[in-house]
Amino acid sequence: MLAGNAPCETVKDSTLADALKAADAAGQLKDLKAEQMLPRVATLLPAVRQAAPQADSASLVNGLTATYCQAADRNAAGLDWPTAIGTFAGVVYGQLKNPSRVEK
Repeated sequence: MLAGNAPCETVKDSTLADALKAADAAGQLKDLKAEQMLPRVATLLPAVRQAAPQADSASLVNGLTATYCQAADRNAAGLDWPTAIGTFAGVVYGQLKNPSRVEK
């Protein structure tokens, strides 16, 4: 999936899948541009973590990345798709490890 040429994965953890739906992750990631990734993830991630507190970092990165893969308008990001999805996964991981104080 991260290579940009494989099918999008699905979120197998039902609690995490429900948390992503409750946070409207797909709706928030649909028309995401590259420059909006950090503030959007900074807003979205706390809601998902609160709804799925048992989810570890890898599950959160993979779940959000899979949701982005499925929902994203691949032309909206402004980057080629492999770069866009890789950048998105990196932003999610970075926010998990070192949350920023991005303006929402």
